[in-house]
Amino acid sequence: MLLTPESVAAPLLGGVITDRAPNDPPRGDPLAAHALRAFDRKLAEAIDHASPVLQRRAAVAEARRQCALAGVADHPVLAAALASAERGETGPVERDSPLAELIRRYESELTGHPIDEATGEWTAGPSAHHSPADRRKIFATDNATGMPACPSCRWHHRPGEAEREAIRPRWQAASSVRRALSPDPRTAAYNTHFLLVYPGQVMADRDHATSVTAALRASST
Repeated sequence: MLLTPESVAAPLLGGVITDRAPNDPPRGDPLAAHALRAFDRKLAEAIDHASPVLQRRAAVAEARRQCALAGVADHPVLAAALASAERGETGPVERDSPLAELIRRYESELTGHPIDEATGEWTAGPSAHHSPADRRKIFATDNATGMPACPSCRWHHRPGEAEREAIRPRWQAASSVRRALSPDPRTAAYNTHFLLVYPGQVMADRDHATSVTAALRASST
């Protein structure tokens, strides 16, 4: 922008800054571009300023709250995983763990895509062939051989919209439990609380996000 005599001679607008400008995350911070910072900067900063112990506690509490909302708080797999997180026994969730298997089962019920009985893997993107009874056998065809890539997939129920909406909270709650087990407590807190502020999510709750922000600030002073 070029300044001219006319532009500097005109009345200039001014103002008073009453709130401290938010601190940018440190350079190289892996969470600097996390979407939580875009949707709720205050919550992200409250997590940033909390101690690692408090960050973990907040992540576990939020995952447990989501499980209660989804009606799966007493599920033994989820309860055991959250108890491990509370004890500080965290780390990547292995694919053959009970928690990972439960999440895959919820994904299968949510999408209608089956779990291959031979491998235990959820088939995320198969081509579907529907039966007259509204059940479908799934075949993911190998383009090179023309043979079914999932011969051990069974006939699978195709969920309706009402069924999907009933299953979705369970899937999201179980996924939050997995996030609460992240080895880094700050990452765990960011990821479990993101569903609170992302529009359209079944767990979205702006008022609760505000309460969490206030509680973290009060506990960090």
